[in-house]
Amino acid sequence: MIKESEKTEYSFKKLIGKSLLDLPNRSFEDKVMQKVTFAQALKQKRSKNLKLSWIFLTISALLFPTGYISFFKHNNYDLLNSLGTNLQNPESIFIPASILIFSIIILLQIDNLLRLTFRTSVV
Repeated sequence: MIKESEKTEYSFKKLIGKSLLDLPNRSFEDKVMQKVTFAQALKQKRSKNLKLSWIFLTISALLFPTGYISFFKHNNYDLLNSLGTNLQNPESIFIPASILIFSIIILLQIDNLLRLTFRTSVV
């Protein structure tokens, strides 16, 4: 019985010995582990930056229209009257143009953030 278990143990050691890799140099494993650690840190940083981007996009999407509304109330402007009834006034061109530009920028940023958030990870 002892000889069978010794045979099994010997063949098991032999099998384990074959599974060892011959590394090019001793620092190879350290380099690989550094790359894995670096990739993990980048992934965490990316996640944090995406969350902050969503927060700041939401804040800007709320504050910009609030600023326009307070601007209109402070200067006694009527939004509907300033949207093109009198094109001789520079404000009647500036206000709709800036609202349009802001809307385009917000939509582009939402599109970019959606693509980055739901992108499948290659690593």
